[in-house]
Amino acid sequence: MLEITRTKSAMVITITEPQLQMYLVPMLRERVTEILLERPALVIMDLSNVDFVDSSGIGILLQFHKKTTESGGTMLLAGINEKIHTIFKITKSDKHFTIFETLDQALESL
Repeated sequence: MLEITRTKSAMVITITEPQLQMYLVPMLRERVTEILLERPALVIMDLSNVDFVDSSGIGILLQFHKKTTESGGTMLLAGINEKIHTIFKITKSDKHFTIFETLDQALESL
């Protein structure tokens, strides 16, 4: 479900499931909330394995963004395919995130 990688400057959370939808949200909330208790300065959510996101998936990403920001950190999204990026644009969720095409681009931006 998740792979966690710590680099010098970021905590990378890779979602390994192909669909980020309501059945996954409770498990994801539990695991990521534990990670965010560490108050990382930078969190990169890598969605390169994800090919579908529903409204609950967008909602949980927005919650993680809010928690990260409230603790003084920054959250970036990486690896979003064109279909998911379109969903973000339609729902105006893209306004809340800095989005990179690939994880490498997000890491290089630091």
